Amino acid sequence: MILTVTLNPCIDKTIFVTHFQKGKKVVVEGIKKIAGGKGNNVARVIKNLGHEVLSFCVVGGQEGRIIEELLGQDSIPLQAVWAKSPSRTVTTVLETKTNRQTVFVEPGFPLSSSEFQEVIATYTHLLSQTELVVLSGSIPPSEEEIAGTVSTGMGGTAHFYPLEHISFADKLGRKIPDGKERRAVEHIFPMDHPSAQVGLSQRDIYAEMIKLAREKEIRVILDSHGEPFRQGLKAAPFLIKPNVRETEQALGLTVRDEEDLFGAMRLYHEMGIEWVVQSLGKGGALASFAGKRWRITVSQVPVVNPVGSGDAMVGALAVGIARNLAAKECLRLGVAAGAANAAMWDAASCSREDIKKMLPQVAVEEV
Repeated sequence: MILTVTLNPCIDKTIFVTHFQKGKKVVVEGIKKIAGGKGNNVARVIKNLGHEVLSFCVVGGQEGRIIEELLGQDSIPLQAVWAKSPSRTVTTVLETKTNRQTVFVEPGFPLSSSEFQEVIATYTHLLSQTELVVLSGSIPPSEEEIAGTVSTGMGGTAHFYPLEHISFADKLGRKIPDGKERRAVEHIFPMDHPSAQVGLSQRDIYAEMIKLAREKEIRVILDSHGEPFRQGLKAAPFLIKPNVRETEQALGLTVRDEEDLFGAMRLYHEMGIEWVVQSLGKGGALASFAGKRWRITVSQVPVVNPVGSGDAMVGALAVGIARNLAAKECLRLGVAAGAANAAMWDAASCSREDIKKMLPQVAVEEV
């Protein structure tokens, strides 16, 4: 069974209108709701590919009950930690005439220290029945963050430390003296920085979850951003799937070309991360694993809604890894799922047939 973890889920609500004009009365043509949050998107693709999945979410209030119901409609079992605060809603207004979208994103609800501890306890229990873990998306703020007493990068100010020892665009990925990568990694995460003292109930919950899974020899895929992602890197997940901006922020570097990205992937490997899949959006992906590098591209497909394509890719990668497919086939399946997602409206709702039809459009080249 694959376990997906969604600590900050939402009701993903789409309102369909012909035209949206601020300050005017708008007639709604239709409304669609799905269980949102990156982990739930991942779970849908895993289920659609025929693999057993369990969605682990932190939910609250009537909104949490709706998320539970929506997951049930997708035949995805839920293991929930119920919080005292209601879950959030993300509302998208889609203008059907122009396909223009306006998105209203509600902030995550706060979790108390006791709720965070319940999350860890429940997660630890679930590991006993899990073959692979997927940690996705943002994490909810703590009560201290809501009060403004802690800054963690989860809605406040993220702390990124630029590399002082490497001119990345000119050197990294081309030629680096022996040992310089290790010094760079140590500089990215300075142990004496005050931010390292933030407690478990803050940004480093992903790092703790990865550590707990590794202790049981369970592989973990991490797909997040900001400080939760940076801290998770320190625990060496099995696979990560950042986009270009997330890599720049996580490593404090500027990327200008493909060789820079492969150089960044070398840094990730230095941290103990085995698989790095660098998302390029409609450009496909780059990947690095076991000393091999790949470029994955996909023929042009009609784009209806790219939202959730990264989650679809992660879900398909998770299935491929769980089924012990060859690395090349895992990558092909992942990019095909991302492309299939972009060709439809509902995030990560592509079927096995949709993904299968896209496979011939995907090229995987070792570079």
